[in-house]
Amino acid sequence: MLNDLSSITLLSFININIPGLPRSLIKSVMSFAQVDILPSELILQSMFTFDDINDKPFNNQFALLGYESSNGAKSMGSAFLYFVLNSVLLLLLALLSLVKRFFPRVNKVHDFLKKKVLWNLFIRFFIQQFISLIFSSAINFFYVRTITSGEKLGIYSSGFVFVITVLVIPTFAWIILKKSNDPEYLEKYGTLTEGLKMNSAVSKLWTIFGLIKWLITATVLMTLANHPAIQMMLLLLLSITYQIMILIFKPFDLPSNNRLRFITELFISCYLYFYLLLSDYNQEIDSRDVQNYSSWGLLGVLGACATLNIMIYLKIAFTGCKRLAIKKC
Repeated sequence: MLNDLSSITLLSFININIPGLPRSLIKSVMSFAQVDILPSELILQSMFTFDDINDKPFNNQFALLGYESSNGAKSMGSAFLYFVLNSVLLLLLALLSLVKRFFPRVNKVHDFLKKKVLWNLFIRFFIQQFISLIFSSAINFFYVRTITSGEKLGIYSSGFVFVITVLVIPTFAWIILKKSNDPEYLEKYGTLTEGLKMNSAVSKLWTIFGLIKWLITATVLMTLANHPAIQMMLLLLLSITYQIMILIFKPFDLPSNNRLRFITELFISCYLYFYLLLSDYNQEIDSRDVQNYSSWGLLGVLGACATLNIMIYLKIAFTGCKRLAIKKC
């Protein structure tokens, strides 16, 4: 559900003005979708020095949606702290694997963490936070400054995070193609193909196609920031292509999941349509009311997408609980 909301809210960075209240609500939904709940800015400011006077956003639309800084570490928000915590966990596992040779008692701790962490936890993190990581780290490359400690943290961490996040795409694809038949695949890497059909390469790689779609979307939003008409055209074409692929390949095990993903892409197309009505390119419709209704239409699309996902997941949870109860009886 969160990934579906992220896919839609990401389109809000198209450089077209959204009226105040709908924009604030969209900003809140965006923070929820990215699980941005930690006081990351306060934590970073207590440890590093930032030049808030000369710091500036990528553009006004980014600033209005909460990306008021071009510093990658600050823009990532909670995602940056999650990235650090995951890195610490990985280093701890590496350290324990060395220490356990000399201290056998460490084996239990090492084995427990290895079973819980490697590798599904990291995979889920990168899938969930992919948009925030790639988007925020790329922003820093447009305004490179290394005067204060915070600016150094921003540019160095952004470079590292950007490279790692891009590299996970071919890495995940390699894991799926080379290790999907291994007995331990589900335990270690099952998150990559959870709910997907395993009888075709396209279905198995559907998560990879999703990451590539987000990467293309972020590239269009950042490199064509001054050309919103081209952005909308390219993103609409991308969404329609994705819809056609879902109809042709039906990558998910459950037909309901295929329908859900198709409907989500329809929501994205509707979202782009309302953006078109908000733009200055609909000169034939010279009405402020149309633009006001369109801004609320954006929220309506978000609400419909969230409601649909919640209803489906509640149904799945209820069905699972019902089956468990029947088994116990």
